[in-house]
Amino acid sequence: MKKSIRKSLALILAVLMLLSILAGCSKANTETPNAGDSKTEQPAANGDAQQPAENTASDSEEVVVTLWANQYNPSELGPQYDPIMDKIAEETGVRISAADYENGSNEKEQLATMMAANDLPDIFYVPDIESLNTLIEAGQIMDLTPYWNEENCPNLCGANAVASGRQNFFADTKMDGAHYTVLMWGGTGAEDQPTVGFFVPWEGYAQAGYPEVSSLDDLVKALAAMHELHGENAEGQKVYGTGAWFADEGTWGSWCIDQIQLAMGYGVDPNFVYCFDMATNDLTDASPITDPDSIWWQAVKFYYDLNQLGLLDPDSITQKSDQWTEKAYSGRYLMTMPGWETANLKQNTGMSYVALKPMGDSITLDWSGELTGDMYAISSTCKNPEKALQLLDYLWTPEGSRLAHSGIEGVGWEMVDGKAQYTQQRIADQTALSDADFVAKYGSSLGHFMGYALNVISPVDNSTFELSYTPEYRASTFTDAEKDAFAHYGVDSLRGIYTKDMKNVKLTLAEYTGNMQPMPNDLQKNATDLQNFVLRNYLSCVFAKDDAEFEAQKQNIIDGAADYNIDGLFQWNKEEFARAKALVDPYLP
Repeated sequence: MKKSIRKSLALILAVLMLLSILAGCSKANTETPNAGDSKTEQPAANGDAQQPAENTASDSEEVVVTLWANQYNPSELGPQYDPIMDKIAEETGVRISAADYENGSNEKEQLATMMAANDLPDIFYVPDIESLNTLIEAGQIMDLTPYWNEENCPNLCGANAVASGRQNFFADTKMDGAHYTVLMWGGTGAEDQPTVGFFVPWEGYAQAGYPEVSSLDDLVKALAAMHELHGENAEGQKVYGTGAWFADEGTWGSWCIDQIQLAMGYGVDPNFVYCFDMATNDLTDASPITDPDSIWWQAVKFYYDLNQLGLLDPDSITQKSDQWTEKAYSGRYLMTMPGWETANLKQNTGMSYVALKPMGDSITLDWSGELTGDMYAISSTCKNPEKALQLLDYLWTPEGSRLAHSGIEGVGWEMVDGKAQYTQQRIADQTALSDADFVAKYGSSLGHFMGYALNVISPVDNSTFELSYTPEYRASTFTDAEKDAFAHYGVDSLRGIYTKDMKNVKLTLAEYTGNMQPMPNDLQKNATDLQNFVLRNYLSCVFAKDDAEFEAQKQNIIDGAADYNIDGLFQWNKEEFARAKALVDPYLP
């Protein structure tokens, strides 16, 4: 559980914070690609023209391809046999074999070890562009351009405009037109609830009389009212308004501040230089550190106010996310923010955590993934590159992605009134069968190894690819408390709470930061030093003894930021963001 929580966070932060390093590609082409250009064979990394390797498999025999995929955790290594894997083999002639690796948080280290041993799987996940460039320079992956044709990958070549558009954008803007990777796990997901929001146990919120919350000050008052009714959990332990994990290293600890901004419609910069406003789809006019009224400072003040009232868990300054999770699961927090924890909270506390209606006119609900995605490469030692590419192409079809996410039609799901839905038998078997028996009957997940992400809506039947994200499935799990929340807000679904009267619910920040150029070395040092300065000092505001000390510490941080060329950093980011935005916007729907 701890690993999955950390991994979930890594995925979300990758979208907002880490994709900025994706611009660091020495092969980047900063010009807007010409849609009319026709790309043919490209030079290999060593300067020689790379020719297609001879395919050693006949069309009729089944080919085994080794795979290392992000979030793919089969119970056993080697060739995979279950209904999903069998169907993939039937459709593509490729049998997936799980490579020997550990799927955790050290993908770069594992990849480096495999590279050093020249022992790469046939298809493997590439965690970032730095790794991709190293692979190219070492000649350990194939330039797929010679194989990039309608025979091997018709969908990537244009039959699926979503798939081909993504690959071409990446190739044209970062690889001088060459196809070294296939981007998977894409599309904009349609979420029912915010990724981060102000989640409260609705039962307690209703008992407190549904206090109106339209500002962070209102939220403090609402949590105080709830706390008066629920000062202890069922085990007699003290309950707090909320808690944080400030003791975790780096920006993971300070993300407790950042998530306030995300819940209010703002994207964040890990170096604290700029802030992205979802309502305008652009950066704000000033740095969040130097603007005393910024949403970042409002978030810091929110935690300070809670602490002054004894509503912030005092362990927040010393505890890490594991301890936070244990307390949250024990019902000791009246507000949590990670939306991915709501199912676990419901299971562990017996209460229904519902995010309050947004305070502003935007909220981070849907994450744009039109141009981003998980990179997969084919190793230079792969004996059947055509078949490997055909497998990747098949998983970019709507039917291939649906199969990989939800299994086989007629076994695990069926069409009901023109929309795909899980069968009642499969839903029952999720709890009735053991994990092994469930996989034997329905098949196992391929992690992030499919074209469309799990909650993207299929263009074929208007259902999400992973069918537990459909409104029909979600409706079957609603509690009385959740239904009461719908009635309170005058809507008929969770999503309705967060889309009603909103200007924007889709965060596109990663699309832009992923296409920003690498920062000059001197500015990068300023940015790193500024980040470290803020991380060393911001808690002095959260845990200040009174208002006077809060304001004094706040001013010290504002003044101290000037030592790190904050104006130069902000101006560079503003200009580079505008360049990336001009490049990206024509490709976004």
